[in-house]
Amino acid sequence: PANPTFVGGYDTNWAISSAFLTSYVYDVTVSGKYAYLAASTGFYIVNIEDPANPTLVGGYDDDSVSNPGSFGDGDVNGVTVSGNYAYLAKGSHGLYIVNIIDPTNPTLAGSQYTDAYSHKVAISGDYVYIAESYGYDPSGVAMINIKDPSDLVWDRRHVTSDSVRSITISGDYLYFTDDTHGLIILGLDSDSDGFADLIDAFPEDSSEWLDSDNDGVGDNSDLMPNTSSISTWMDFWIRFGIVMIAIASVFGAYTRYELSNRIKIETKELDHTIQRLKEKGIKTDELELMLEEIKNNQ
Repeated sequence: PANPTFVGGYDTNWAISSAFLTSYVYDVTVSGKYAYLAASTGFYIVNIEDPANPTLVGGYDDDSVSNPGSFGDGDVNGVTVSGNYAYLAKGSHGLYIVNIIDPTNPTLAGSQYTDAYSHKVAISGDYVYIAESYGYDPSGVAMINIKDPSDLVWDRRHVTSDSVRSITISGDYLYFTDDTHGLIILGLDSDSDGFADLIDAFPEDSSEWLDSDNDGVGDNSDLMPNTSSISTWMDFWIRFGIVMIAIASVFGAYTRYELSNRIKIETKELDHTIQRLKEKGIKTDELELMLEEIKNNQ
């Protein structure tokens, strides 16, 4: 790092089919043994296995797949690679996704027009973020769902006051530049529900973002979002049933208590009556048997 020395290089002008065109390289990313170049004349794939002798193996341009840099609308400003795909910021054409599983024959997998001028791209999960500028409208960062490269889904745009020309992602944050306001940092929003992942209780579910009672069920679908024990109607009826059983149990115990207490009072009165009858010389054998049976059954 203290004394960098030249090892090798590749001049994209060598690949140009027109003597009247100059190739300007705007961006580069490396994956494995290949360097992927974004240039004014197209997209280039260069084998860098031997750094002293890098060689062109393939590329993609609107006009020709086999002849990268052929004269045409090949302006590519930014490139990033993930898996088997290269994601290109294609100037006024928006986003291009190129299948690079065969570096010698890259093919277009999908594209998305963004109604803006694309400068650079960054990827997180199923989303690509594009740094853009406009000639007549506010600039910003376009967000596109790339889960299916052949069926891209436009999500939304974060609007800025000036052109955005550079963008990168680190951890849960999106960093980009605004021409007149310098560095801007946004929290990533993986499900595009308007709540950054850092504060989104469900970062992969666009229909949920809060879980007030921490029961694992989002507030939007939670029957009682502030009661952790009740999230669905099933939970409600189960709790309701438990409460009703408890009430019935208490009521039953109270009823039994009242009945037992009443029997004691009646037994006491019967005993008193028997004593008075005995004092008067009246035979009370049957009443005494009845009283004894009642006492035994209490």
